[in-house]
Amino acid sequence: MLKEKILESYNRVKSDHSRGRDYVEFEIDRELKLELLLNQIIERSFVLEPYTFIVLRPKPREVFACTCPARIIQRYAGQILIDYLDRFLPDSVYSNRVGMGTLAAVDKVIEYTRDLTDNFDKSSDVWIIKLDIKGFFPNAVRSIIFEKLKKLIVENYKGDDLEDLLYMVEVSIMTDATHNCEIRSSDRLRKLIAPEKSLFNKPEGIGGAIGYLIWQICMNFYSESVDRFIESLPDTKLVRFVDDRVIITKDKKLVLESIPRIRELLAEEGMKLSEDKFYCQHFTHGVEFLGYHIKYDRKYINKRIQQRIYWNIERFNQDKFITSANMEHVFATLNSYLGMMKYASDFKLAKKIISLISPKWFNFFTYNEERLCLEFRPEYSYYNRLTLYSGFKFDKTRSKKEIRKRKKKSRLKTVNRIILKSIDYDT
Repeated sequence: MLKEKILESYNRVKSDHSRGRDYVEFEIDRELKLELLLNQIIERSFVLEPYTFIVLRPKPREVFACTCPARIIQRYAGQILIDYLDRFLPDSVYSNRVGMGTLAAVDKVIEYTRDLTDNFDKSSDVWIIKLDIKGFFPNAVRSIIFEKLKKLIVENYKGDDLEDLLYMVEVSIMTDATHNCEIRSSDRLRKLIAPEKSLFNKPEGIGGAIGYLIWQICMNFYSESVDRFIESLPDTKLVRFVDDRVIITKDKKLVLESIPRIRELLAEEGMKLSEDKFYCQHFTHGVEFLGYHIKYDRKYINKRIQQRIYWNIERFNQDKFITSANMEHVFATLNSYLGMMKYASDFKLAKKIISLISPKWFNFFTYNEERLCLEFRPEYSYYNRLTLYSGFKFDKTRSKKEIRKRKKKSRLKTVNRIILKSIDYDT
């Protein structure tokens, strides 16, 4: 049973991280390493091997990740937790849940506003209040979230692998991500992180690792008592995504008087509200939420994301950047932005963005105005790009089995290069 689930989790990790360095290294003696992982779980001797790096956008953050064995464990536990947490979480929580996400959260804010204002009647006394938790992940108390998850699992999970599951959850949450951690960012980048935001400056037992799958899942459950309290207030609706809460209410006075109680509930779990990000305005002023400015039933891409789009286009338009090696990255990035504009029905901004793209890029793809997206030219179709990248000749007549065989051969070359590098390093 345990072995089968470990293999299933491995296959899921494989589908998500097959190009990652950690996965490629794990593929060397894969069966032996999976057997070792299984024995470590049974013997309760597994040790995480974390590493950290800095991401700069939307703002500098300290992100943690772990090697393939730890990813398998977190995928194993995470899949079970998702199923159970989904049953117990309030409907107002939209992050890391099946069938929900950023767009669903934005749409729900519009829906609640429409309902409470009688279809956006400007004379309605409806207010939008936005709350944010200060240092949501860095200030998380690991023992609190583990005990809450442990209680949930013990009371509801009936599988034969209950003890193994509890061990995997414990080792993933209670292990300090900074211990034996490999730092993969320069000191210059690490200085961009505020001291209170870094887990390396936190006392023992404090701090959740941004980037760990299991932390992304369990933080939904961390402050759910606050969500239930807000939902219990009359004429009040709530939408939460991670630590951002948008409250739409007909009784502004009641909600503001309830904030001390919200602070108390957060303090019980080691959290506190961010004073700098508090927002309270009449609904006619709109609200910034998840990259959009929401006003009535309309959505606009906010200024910060627009500035990032212009910055990226300026970078993409440099002559040294306009090559076939970069076309996949440029294509995916621009289509991602165009997708946001399509969702927001911001056709004017889309037209402006397309006009700023260097004409040289349109040697690789074209703009479909009707679908509001970029499309590769026929000479850069999927099979032609595979030929370009791998050196093998692909065409549509080849079977999928043949294509997988070619990809595997290419992957084996990567594995062999890693082995040769390690041999050179040892010698």
